[in-house]
Parts: sequence; structure tokens; C-alpha cells
Amino acid sequence: MADRYTVHSHVWECLADGETPVSVYQRLPRAPYRFLLESVEGGERWGRYSLLGDAPAVVVWGDPGDFRLRLPESGHEERLACSTRELLATLRRRFTPAGPARLPHLFAAWVGYFAYDLVFDFEPMARRLPPRPDGQPQLCLMLPRRTVVFDNVAKRMRLVANVVAPPGEAGAVERRAEAELAGLRALFDRPCPGPTILRFPDAAPLPLP
Repeated sequence: MADRYTVHSHVWECLADGETPVSVYQRLPRAPYRFLLESVEGGERWGRYSLLGDAPAVVVWGDPGDFRLRLPESGHEERLACSTRELLATLRRRFTPAGPARLPHLFAAWVGYFAYDLVFDFEPMARRLPPRPDGQPQLCLMLPRRTVVFDNVAKRMRLVANVVAPPGEAGAVERRAEAELAGLRALFDRPCPGPTILRFPDAAPLPLP
């Protein structure tokens, strides 16, 4: 696995006056990593941006001292024996954005969760929680291959295709990014699926690579 990667982002912007964040979410293929994140300002006002996406380009998960990093497209995987703080510094160093000078907000954001238990990896505390009985990792992050940045104020969408590749693969990266973006745009060429019925089954471990 290469020590450094470049995140190449291709963007297509369009009007979204006939869409909502939920309708865009319904268009995305149903898959384990599909997500819709909303924002609230001041705890009471609806935020300007909604962030949607799926299809991870990079997945990171694990516990302090035993993290895993995987690139699903190539199947490469490695273990990172480091603290959470060191992990975040490593991700920032190894995955460097490259692309147009004016990219939208959140174009290549890491999405996921940090469990409360991770506070013990940042702050010196005597009491530590026992390991989770379900084996769920304390951290799981992904860098999506496909992202939709929905601007609720301007009623516009920015479709973003992210391709992660080692330096020196510019030609292949361009073709992959264009194909990814074309596939994302094609989701809006057909009618929106029917309403989604939300069901809440019993809690289950997150499916990891």
C-alpha cells in the first residue's frame, strides 16, 4: 500500500428546486454505508447544508492501538497501531485533496462516528470503561466515493465524485472520476422511488469490510 494518496474530486452543480435531502437519499442505492447528515445551527435553526453519500473509497475502524485501514476498491488493508490522535494526523497526511481551486464545502469529508469511550484516549482519566460486549469498534470513519452536498438555502446540489489514488495516475484517475460522476448524475435521470418506510430492528453490529 502506498504511503500517500491523493483525493481527486470532480464536481457537477445543478438546481435542486425539485428535490429534498430525503428524495436524494432515496435515489442512492440501498447499501450499508449510505448516509444522510443534517445540520442544526444554535440547536434550533435548520442548517444550510445537508450531506449525503455512499460507496466508501476508504474505511477506517477499530480501537486505540488497533485500527484498520482499508481501500475497498483495491482490497488493500493494513493495521495502524497508534492512538486516536495519531490516527487522525496520519489520515490528514496520507490523503491529500487535489482538484479545482474552488471546491464546495464538505466535498471530501470523513464521515462516521467516535464512541464516547474514546475520551479516555485524549484525556488522562483513571476510570476506563470495560470493552464493549458486542465488539463494536470505538471509531469508524469513511471517505465516500460519491457525495451530494445539498444547499438548502440556494436550492442547489453539488454532486462530487472522489477517487483515491497514489500520485502519478492522473490519466486513470480522470477516467474513473468521470465515470463515477456520470453514474451519480444518472440517478437523477429517472423518477424518484416511492416513500421510504423506516423500520427500526434490534441493534446489530455495523457491517465492516
